[in-house]
Amino acid sequence: LDTPANLIFYQKTCTYTNLQIQKKTKIYFVTRILELQFWNQRLKNLQYIYEQLREPKVKSMALILEKTNSAYYNCFRNTFKSVVVALAEAKDVCLYLTPLKKHIQLLEETDLSECIPLLTPVMHVICLIWSNCKSFDEVKLIILLKQICNLLILEWFFNTVLEFSKLEKVEIGGIKGRVLGASITGVFNEFQQCFSVFSGKSYDVLDPDDLSFINDFEHFKHNIFEMDMKLAAILCQAFEDCCNLESIFKLINIAGSILERPLIKAEFTNQYEKILDLLENELKIAEVNLYDKQKLLKSLVTESHLNP
Repeated sequence: LDTPANLIFYQKTCTYTNLQIQKKTKIYFVTRILELQFWNQRLKNLQYIYEQLREPKVKSMALILEKTNSAYYNCFRNTFKSVVVALAEAKDVCLYLTPLKKHIQLLEETDLSECIPLLTPVMHVICLIWSNCKSFDEVKLIILLKQICNLLILEWFFNTVLEFSKLEKVEIGGIKGRVLGASITGVFNEFQQCFSVFSGKSYDVLDPDDLSFINDFEHFKHNIFEMDMKLAAILCQAFEDCCNLESIFKLINIAGSILERPLIKAEFTNQYEKILDLLENELKIAEVNLYDKQKLLKSLVTESHLNP
């Protein structure tokens, strides 16, 4: 686990697998380990249910059901047994998952390029969990490993796919709105084609020495860079086409989080001086209007005094 080749293997396996699932389900995977939270919450809920079932009133009810040979007694007894078994399982799993928490937090907070040394202790703890925790079966292990693998996916890639997918709904107004809107549609179509080509390729995910995935991914990033520059130019033109504050704020609202992409943000932020200029003009106009109204009101008051 301490070699770059193995990290590439993780990247290829996780990214390629999730690409195929994403194409079919349109689901974007979260990059958080939710398994620990799930079992902690499950333990709390089961503990609360168990305490309720152990209350004197419930015990009395169970005794009455048993003495009267009620048809509900077996159902109650089976429910109680299920809660006891599930509670014991949750306690066992939480006990062994707890040491993993600090390693997972560190892995979540560390950049992918620096996480190689962190993989060994994570996998060591998982192996200990698998060998010692009787309640931790294959299904739970697969879920945990899948969530850890999701952490190793290039998060930038999935954020990029999500952001560019929003371009389909972006509509630009103004004098040049139709032309600029067509340009954004062109960028969206270009991205769709680029993404389709990249996600449609097949790789030997079991061969860590195969660098074709890395090469294709670098090519994909280069294409995204060019599309970011095109979007920055289009959005800056749309901004310059805005003639008032209302149209500017509409544009910012429509573009949304796309403006937070680093290259686009660097170009678009320079346009914000126009907002300050327009605000200053608005204030001057408001000041003049207010002064004129006060002057008119004063003249009317003076005239009313002269002509009672």
